[in-house]
Amino acid sequence: MIAINTTAGSGAELTMTAIITDESRKVKMTISSPLMTPYISVNDPLFMSSMPREVTATSGIDVISHAIEAFVSTEASPTTDALALGALEIVFEYLPRAYENGYDLEAREKMMYASFMAASAFNSAGLGYVHALAHQLGGHYSTIHGNNNSVLIPHVLEFNAPSIPEQRLIKICETLHKTAHNRSEAVDIFSQSFMELASTVGLPLRLRELGVQYQDIETMSQNALKDIVCLTNPRKGYLEEVMAIYEQAM
Repeated sequence: MIAINTTAGSGAELTMTAIITDESRKVKMTISSPLMTPYISVNDPLFMSSMPREVTATSGIDVISHAIEAFVSTEASPTTDALALGALEIVFEYLPRAYENGYDLEAREKMMYASFMAASAFNSAGLGYVHALAHQLGGHYSTIHGNNNSVLIPHVLEFNAPSIPEQRLIKICETLHKTAHNRSEAVDIFSQSFMELASTVGLPLRLRELGVQYQDIETMSQNALKDIVCLTNPRKGYLEEVMAIYEQAM
């Protein structure tokens, strides 16, 4: 199997994870096996230069979600940390350029590397509640995965923060060339920086922009907690807590 990448975000060209949508139940399910890993992965920014702006933005935000979730994962290691933080720094610098001009091959190449690095990180360290909750939004409403992530990332980080070592949160801010002195400040600084980036590339910040309805939150939360990616989330949530994340993101 040879995978030729035309976006910079999903990591499908090198990871062992895929998503299956059960349209009858409106559920997205994660499956994972080394047998799904391509033998050869081809990445070339020329193949990405014609990517539409909207796809550039949504796939680029997916890189951030991969990087953040791998970095705070319970299975994080020095290797995955280096890949995740390296990817995070690149995206914040180069995604606006790739979004503004798809034929900026330097920006495309940098985003290509960021995507590859973040995918390598989560392929080993795993993901978390951002993806678990985003999958159910996609299954229930057929919303774009990157848009789901864009809304959820700040709220999931706030939920996870008490279970993430303070220095790791401060390190995330340092990667963005920001200074934080404690856990709360780090969460606020990252969330503000992230929302500014998302706005720059035209992505939503609230679930209501995606047409999400309050009456669907409990069902989506139940399904999200069954997602295998929950296993490496740093904080384990009860149903009511997961529902609260959705509600705060509305």
